[in-house]
Amino acid sequence: MASPHKILVITFKAILVLALSSPIAVVLLALQSGPLVPLSEPLNASEISQIEQLLVNSAPPNLSNPGLQEFSLSHDELNLLVRYAGELIGTDTEINSRILLHESTLQTEFSIPVVREFIPLYLNLGAEFASRDNELELVALTTGYLRVPGALVSNLAAWIEKQFLSGTQSYDDVTELLDSVKRISISASQLQVAFQWEPALLSQVRSQAQQFFVSRHDQQRMVRHYNVLAEVVNSLPESTRAIPLTSLFRPLFEAAQLQTSLDRNPIAENRTLLLTLAAYINQDDMAQWISPELSEQLPTARVIEVRVQQRQDLAQHIASSAALAASAGANLARIISSTKEVYDARYRSGFSFSDMTANTAGVAIGTLTTESVVSAEIMQQRMIQLNDDTDFLPPVASGHDGLSETDFSERYRDSNSSAYQEKLVQIKTFVNDRPLFKGLRIN
Repeated sequence: MASPHKILVITFKAILVLALSSPIAVVLLALQSGPLVPLSEPLNASEISQIEQLLVNSAPPNLSNPGLQEFSLSHDELNLLVRYAGELIGTDTEINSRILLHESTLQTEFSIPVVREFIPLYLNLGAEFASRDNELELVALTTGYLRVPGALVSNLAAWIEKQFLSGTQSYDDVTELLDSVKRISISASQLQVAFQWEPALLSQVRSQAQQFFVSRHDQQRMVRHYNVLAEVVNSLPESTRAIPLTSLFRPLFEAAQLQTSLDRNPIAENRTLLLTLAAYINQDDMAQWISPELSEQLPTARVIEVRVQQRQDLAQHIASSAALAASAGANLARIISSTKEVYDARYRSGFSFSDMTANTAGVAIGTLTTESVVSAEIMQQRMIQLNDDTDFLPPVASGHDGLSETDFSERYRDSNSSAYQEKLVQIKTFVNDRPLFKGLRIN
């Protein structure tokens, strides 16, 4: 029989080995050999059309007026939006997710590839939420084979909030936004949400998010672009009330080309240029993109109307779509511009094909100026040589503008019809034939 001393030594060694190996054991338990969520198929035209309708149906009739807004989403609709969010993040990440609805509970699942060679390993994450007192409460968090009680996660989150987040402006804004949710109801068939629509609060949160995702270097680039822009507009005669978009494109891209020769980063130069230009044309506050310290360095730029084919709205559509495509991708820019036209058809001035044409040109500019280093440098050179706005936008007529939702349905049925899709192909062909895009592949 072993002595008590030997038993203690063996026990101590076993505990030591277990303690040293527990992180490895935890990692092994957290990883699995297959994905919990299967790979999603790319969205088709019908599904994108459905997303547009979902976004329009969820938005209030008047975006500038606060008020209680309600919407409900089925299980399939929720996962359609989740798939689209995944495409916006980027298919190269191969992160797949889904939402499962049960009676009074909502479950989210994510599959993230960790190792692809030899033995594939995935990090499968899941979170289960229950609807209690009109709020979502975390019930449990799972990582692979491990299940962490929701109370433990909530306590850790509360500690992080107290130590690092409380009192910061960004966190207070997000908390206020979450507090605007007044009711959440979960069933096996749908998720129902009622929230207080507050345009000012949403604008403030958007500004905080934009500053978070725009790096310090990019903010400095935007300040430099704005200085060039201010110099151009402030040097114009006092009698000038409107200018063509090309009169801003040329000097801004000329300065960007010069900077590119120094730091060899044409993609960042072009992206921040388009963001700066869109903010000026739409008369947005530059402070939403840059820090307060950098905002103080900005010169005062005269407010002058910018036009394309003598129309201010076309310049706004082109600049906004270009900035969105350059910063968030062409897919997001297309669906937002299309959704806006559907929204306008229902609540505002009506569906406009001239606006869609301008959006298409803007997406092409934003995509090609940031798609690759080669494409970015080619576009810099071409933008400097622009003669007039017909170089990037075919002549548009207002004959097919102002279509109400009823008129649009009578003529095209919906945005998934062959007649409407043929119209979009025609618009894209007309835009692609413009001199600015000749010989360049536009996705």
